[in-house]
Amino acid sequence: MQRADPLSDAAVPVMREVPGAELVKSIRPDGGLPFLFDGLRAVVRLPPEAPAILHAIDGTRTVAEIAAILAGRGIAEPRFRRAWAESFPALEAVNRVLLAVPT
Repeated sequence: MQRADPLSDAAVPVMREVPGAELVKSIRPDGGLPFLFDGLRAVVRLPPEAPAILHAIDGTRTVAEIAAILAGRGIAEPRFRRAWAESFPALEAVNRVLLAVPT
């Protein structure tokens, strides 16, 4: 089975366990997002655009739709693409964002 491409316009990110709007509340001013795994503390570094991206993830919007929403808020598509390329692997590594099964 081939892995879905999180950078594809058609990819649909889905938050796992914690809605994006809730996860944003845990992001520190320095962009660090702390996690606790079986007593081990870890900090995931996220770009400044991550809160806006997380707010837009609803489990139905595609990456292209999220890019358009952020463009309407002043975050140009190239800037969104760079931030998404950093955010997805960081959040996937801590099992907080996944991709929906393609339909």
